[in-house]
Amino acid sequence: MKKLLGILVLGLLWCSNVYAAKDDGVCGLQSQLSDMTGASISIKIAALVKVKNTDKENCKKILDILTEAQKGNNKFEEHIRNIMVEAKFKSDVEVNISKFRMNWMQECMRATWGFELGGIINVCEEMEPYKLYLFGIHGSPTVKKKLFDKNLDNDAAFEELKNLLK
Repeated sequence: MKKLLGILVLGLLWCSNVYAAKDDGVCGLQSQLSDMTGASISIKIAALVKVKNTDKENCKKILDILTEAQKGNNKFEEHIRNIMVEAKFKSDVEVNISKFRMNWMQECMRATWGFELGGIINVCEEMEPYKLYLFGIHGSPTVKKKLFDKNLDNDAAFEELKNLLK
């Protein structure tokens, strides 16, 4: 049994490496939620930006904006509620955006694990670099929405994103 489990783990690691884009990382916020019924379905929300895995400067700026927006009572909270409606979240699923965890330069495939778009397991392939996306899943399918369609790699775009989320 241990041998079979070991082979399975190695296979999963190999598969994730095959699909991983070597130069991509993810910056953003994500939450794994629980359904009060105790069902074992995937319930997640994420606000993510795909960046080059060496771009720590822009990742920090993106996270600063999202962390500030995480305080709530703003447009960011409204966007989160809208993605929940689109993903058909049940009314008993509680969302507290202040408890979303940070994704700092995390490998793209790992950060989006559990999200699936129309049978595509590697959601990162569907993301344009330096654009802000919202993802929501309650069971299936994943709902994807491009929230900010400008490149988050300059001060003007960062300022515009701040204003969008206020």
